[in-house]
Amino acid sequence: MKIMQRKPSEFDETVGGIRLSELAALKSRWDGNAAAQISSAALETARIFLQSTEKMKIKHPGVFPTEEGGVLIEWADSSSVHSIEVFNGGRFETFSLRAGIDSKLEED
Repeated sequence: MKIMQRKPSEFDETVGGIRLSELAALKSRWDGNAAAQISSAALETARIFLQSTEKMKIKHPGVFPTEEGGVLIEWADSSSVHSIEVFNGGRFETFSLRAGIDSKLEED
């Protein structure tokens, strides 16, 4: 899969696309410390996941930057947390935590 460099204005107007635009605009040290700029590979992989959730009508997740230059996509409620962490190189890992049960689901 070829990863394209995207400018913040090149994401779609969905909730996920708008959030990725915000993350793409973050510069290095966005946290006031040593956080890396969010990589284009992480943004592109996250875009693919978020577009899929839009198409499948899945509840909108929280979308957060990681200090390592990746993107965390997370669904949480009182009984569980499900997340996809997209690393700065575009690889990803999924994680699920349910009331009292801890399990790593899949690593790319």
